[in-house]
Amino acid sequence: MVSKTRIRQTLNALIEVKTLDSDDARRRRLLNIMLLGMFLLTLLSLVLIIAIEALWAKELGMVAGENTWLYIWLLAILAGYIFFYALNRALSNGIAGFVFLLFLLVSFAFSDETVQLIDGRSLYVFTIPILLSSVLVRPYFSFIFAGLTILELNLLALSANLIPQPLPYFAFIFLALLSWLSANAMETAIKELRELNLGLDLRVAERTQDLLEANTQLQREIIEREQAEATVRQYADIVNTMQVGMYIVRAGNLHDKTCLQIAAANPAALIFSGKAIEDSIGQPINQAGNIFSTKNFDQKCYEVIKTGVPAEIESVIKTPDGELSEAYDIKIFPLTEDSAGILFENIFEKKLAEEKLHIFNTQLEEHVRQRTIELETANKELESFSYTVSHDLRSPLRAIGGYSHILLDDFSEDMPPTARSFLGKIIAGTNQMAALIDGLLAFSRTSRTEINRQAIDTNALVAETWQAVAAESLAQSIEYECSDLPPCNADRILLKQVFVNLLSNAVKYSRNSRPAKIKIDSLIKDNETVYFVRDNGAGFDMKFSNKLFGVFQRLHHASEFEGTGIGLAISQRIISRHGGKIWAESEQGKGTTFYFTLGSGIHPPKNQQQLQSNPRDSLASDNISS
Repeated sequence: MVSKTRIRQTLNALIEVKTLDSDDARRRRLLNIMLLGMFLLTLLSLVLIIAIEALWAKELGMVAGENTWLYIWLLAILAGYIFFYALNRALSNGIAGFVFLLFLLVSFAFSDETVQLIDGRSLYVFTIPILLSSVLVRPYFSFIFAGLTILELNLLALSANLIPQPLPYFAFIFLALLSWLSANAMETAIKELRELNLGLDLRVAERTQDLLEANTQLQREIIEREQAEATVRQYADIVNTMQVGMYIVRAGNLHDKTCLQIAAANPAALIFSGKAIEDSIGQPINQAGNIFSTKNFDQKCYEVIKTGVPAEIESVIKTPDGELSEAYDIKIFPLTEDSAGILFENIFEKKLAEEKLHIFNTQLEEHVRQRTIELETANKELESFSYTVSHDLRSPLRAIGGYSHILLDDFSEDMPPTARSFLGKIIAGTNQMAALIDGLLAFSRTSRTEINRQAIDTNALVAETWQAVAAESLAQSIEYECSDLPPCNADRILLKQVFVNLLSNAVKYSRNSRPAKIKIDSLIKDNETVYFVRDNGAGFDMKFSNKLFGVFQRLHHASEFEGTGIGLAISQRIISRHGGKIWAESEQGKGTTFYFTLGSGIHPPKNQQQLQSNPRDSLASDNISS
């Protein structure tokens, strides 16, 4: 069985029109509703006529085929509804509505005898296009259709040699005026309501912006946003259903500030006061509720009446123990020389939310302070660890390496070949250990170095980097290609280190290729620039790609390709700190391509670029062979 929800969704799909113009969507939706209703009525009429002819043709004396033209006419009408429906979904700005009403206006000319159309029983049908045009097209189109109606009636009268009465024409014009005024008032009210809803959305967004920027990873942000959206929906419901309380008060004597009396009240205000309308009229406003009973409120009302300047008051009432009891936003605006209007809205939930938000922000600031202390402590411990690695581990390595060189240089002739081989392995091991320590320190520095983003000429930076890398591989035949790269916004020293590591790897792992081919280029993916370095070297099996960026992780044996396995880990850390990502695609024996992005800010406008060089750039070349 089809559910009510499914039926409602189907009807909405038939009626709603997707467009950015809300006024146009409203007009086209109304035309769809009219066309759908008329289509169903016409279809029901056709079915009834067919049923009557099938069941009671003999009793009614009907001859077979005598209703054929009626069927054709009804089917043509149904086809016309479908045509106008399709036209309404395809064209915007009320074009379909205009064509439909124009069709109706022309059709009415054939709906009855000319005499009856000009000054008889059928004259009223011409009011339909005039009334509908202000809501289906534009408000001022009621005048256009009034003019078209008068023109059509004059043409009909001229064709029948009749003299039309002027009174209906004045009635048409007056009806067009009323229709135009009503439609304008409706569109103005809709526009104001839309602006009010937008204002509520903006106000909520402003209240939650600080919290969003403070810590976007906190789950409480989601709860806060849901609460804000619920509050906005509550405010919208209040406005749409006119549940804002309203009083009109009249001052009997502007010098006597004790006679501010209620002259009128809406249902929401009566519900607030708990009194019937007859018990409220004529009573002092300060008896309507606690929020109106303060002396300042009466004075503010008299001040608005006297000066003509609107005022806004927040009335907050708390219990003796300081808890929030009532909170209202009160707007006072002048009406006449001795009266004013009062709009009041319950803002208890808003005030309660503000108090909770203040408490939450205080807790959040304390949490951030604690995290800052923890990070500072961790950085100090990391610096102490780096010092230990740099000094305490290097000293015995230097001693081992130094004595090994002395033994090999001064006593090698007295040693058997096996001993010399052992000393060579000791020296190689100390060198490898020193390289690992250097890599570990470089990795640690990468984590602690402050990111200094600036506009960078990527082409110049890559050319400079390749010059340094190529200088260490002159004996190797390399076909190097670098396409025109877009500028970026990054830390120049750290980005140069990334290119150093990737180009050094490309040179190292393609040295067995004849010739070695290295290419640097970029592409656009998901509106983001992706840089890549490609070689035709040894490559690797992609099933081991999860180990590629680990510290000291290597996918080839040290006897094949030298290195410490720290360069790609450093590159990943640098890219990650820029807010980007790095990945690789490879096939064993066919080369490797490394891709990376740089997160936000990688496309500064060219007229704002400040291409700079930095004396620290020389530090990026320290790790060419990592």
